[in-house]
Amino acid sequence: MALIIEEIKTFNKGLTPVGLPYWLTSVENRKEQRAGSIVVSFPSEEQAKRALHNRLYVAGMSVRVRKYHPTASTAQCAKCGGFRHLSSFCKKKEYSCLLCSETYATEQYYYLVCKKSGTKCIHLALKCLNCKGTHTADSKQCEVY
Repeated sequence: MALIIEEIKTFNKGLTPVGLPYWLTSVENRKEQRAGSIVVSFPSEEQAKRALHNRLYVAGMSVRVRKYHPTASTAQCAKCGGFRHLSSFCKKKEYSCLLCSETYATEQYYYLVCKKSGTKCIHLALKCLNCKGTHTADSKQCEVY
């Protein structure tokens, strides 16, 4: 990581990273990857914006830069029901119901018998998107949570 800092300082005029960069993925996941993401901090908003706008040159390559949006491991996406990201950063194309795992937004869930919409009802067969258990995807009972 010290080499990354030196590369940024040398080949990106006026950019001086602070702290030690770190990998966004675990050592286990990186064993199978051909590329990965590193988090780099800059001392000012101005430097960060320059890096975002101009890209960075590291190891002789122009690399893409994105703003890092940290999220808690228990943060849950309202669109797909997955953890560690929010719906504004979700890459899935389709919505998933957090109540029954079907491919529509939770708000669109509707049960004809009791006319309930977007909420649990006594007729609902709960199914978790993450572990396939008999609870909602946002339940703290979920082993994935």
